Parts: sequence; structure tokens; C-alpha cells
Amino acid sequence: MAALLVQQPSAIADFYDEEEIQQRYYPEAEQVVQALTGGDCKLVCVRGQNQI
Repeated sequence: MAALLVQQPSAIADFYDEEEIQQRYYPEAEQVVQALTGGDCKLVCVRGQNQI
């Protein structure tokens, strides 16, 4: 297993707003993973939840 840390701006205004995180942050994270790996399938594990 490997990890890669990247600096990426986010459109999130409030990281305490769970709805905003689910609607904006998770899709942003998926786009970053897809762009870095070139993969068709993405699995982003953040904050103890899996988003496919």
C-alpha cells in the first residue's frame, strides 16, 4: 500500500459542514485521484467512510 500527499485547493468553505463535504469535497478528492492515477475506477477513503 502506498500513500501520496498532494496540495490541492478546495471549494469547501466550511469543513465542519458534513453536507458540503459530501457534495463537494468527496467529488474533488475523486477527481484528484483519477487525475493522478489515470484510472477509470476510484475509491476515496476519507474520514472513515468509503465513497465509490
